[in-house]
Amino acid sequence: MPHQPLSRWVVPVRLSAGDITRWEPPGDVNYGDERADARTLPSFAAGWHRRAIALDIGYSSLGLVRDAAGEAVIEADNLALPVRVTERGAGVISDMEDHWPDGPFSADDLAALADEEVEVRHLVVARLAVEGHPPPALFRLLPWDLVDRLADQVTAMLSGAAPGQVIALRHWFVPVGSRFTAALEQLDEGLRGQNPAIMRVAATALCARLLQVDASRLPTPTRQALARLVTALRSVNGFLEFTAARAARRLTGDGDAGEPQPLHVGTRFPSAADTQEEIRTQSRDMLREPFTLRLTVSGTGRAAITVSARLPDNRLPWVTGAYGVMLVPVRVTAAASSTRYLLPLGYSDGEVAGRLNLAVPLGDFVEADLDGPPIGAVEASLLNVTEVERSIRALRTRSGRELWRQLAALLPQAHPLRAVIDREAG
Repeated sequence: MPHQPLSRWVVPVRLSAGDITRWEPPGDVNYGDERADARTLPSFAAGWHRRAIALDIGYSSLGLVRDAAGEAVIEADNLALPVRVTERGAGVISDMEDHWPDGPFSADDLAALADEEVEVRHLVVARLAVEGHPPPALFRLLPWDLVDRLADQVTAMLSGAAPGQVIALRHWFVPVGSRFTAALEQLDEGLRGQNPAIMRVAATALCARLLQVDASRLPTPTRQALARLVTALRSVNGFLEFTAARAARRLTGDGDAGEPQPLHVGTRFPSAADTQEEIRTQSRDMLREPFTLRLTVSGTGRAAITVSARLPDNRLPWVTGAYGVMLVPVRVTAAASSTRYLLPLGYSDGEVAGRLNLAVPLGDFVEADLDGPPIGAVEASLLNVTEVERSIRALRTRSGRELWRQLAALLPQAHPLRAVIDREAG
């Protein structure tokens, strides 16, 4: 594999005759186009080799040299400062690039990189995460102690502890996937500002994203700290109960029972002579705390999915303020298809509830289950048009469509989904 930039930005330098290269404030980042991505520039397609370039500012920078042309560049961070590296670290990266992206990566290599600055470690992990299939051990190079401390701090704040020093996770953990650290920082911000809306959105995102992350990439202490946090969230927002419990099980490896199974109902009915009912139905229900999910298939070729949860009157103002309109993601699966719907829940008779009414999909069965935690108007603003159209068309009641109209009123005036909802729910 050619030795190419790891960073988005490079700065050309002139190698001196001695061992030290002069560093001047960069005026020529990416050869004059700082908006370009150095990793994709054609000039780095071949002929370069990795090197630690000693600078006159007291340390060496991660760099590349093309001896035949007498060219050299140093890699820069997002502040246009040289990325600090040791001779040993640059040598390990060079060896890795010779076998990029498949390794192998020895324990000695990983130990050497662990001693490097966090920027170097992040750049190596980020590139491999995009171009290869790095082993979980490589992700241990990231500064997980930051996540551990922030997760424990947020857990304590949920129990009433005073906020500690702000811990910035920055972009270090993007290569891990699912952006769960962004949700963790947002939850910290909401707690510090005592902003219920931010807290609700962040807690929802954190639970959902921890279901998507590859838990093997997280060190054991980090998984344990995050499991404690999502467990604490269950008592703060009961609507996260099921998703938070699943996330905690995935993080701790407590999956002896396996993933929860969806409702499964057959679509084949006995002949009419075998029953006295005019309209034959088959129905099952299950608990997805605090929601009850019911799936009913009728002989008329319809499938009804009902989601409900008890809600005391004194909790209605909190739900209205935190969610605006609550949407529950529901996934409906058949032999040859799997489709996601957003079901709005309305309040009546001490509970929130909603009902989808669909044509029975092709095949001899239909399944239904929750597809994540409930969301509100903030998250709904990011939904795609097709999903919104499909979800509204799956409602047969005027009250259900009215909830979508209420949600549209909560979106920004110029938001494109307002017109879509008005058209479909009108």
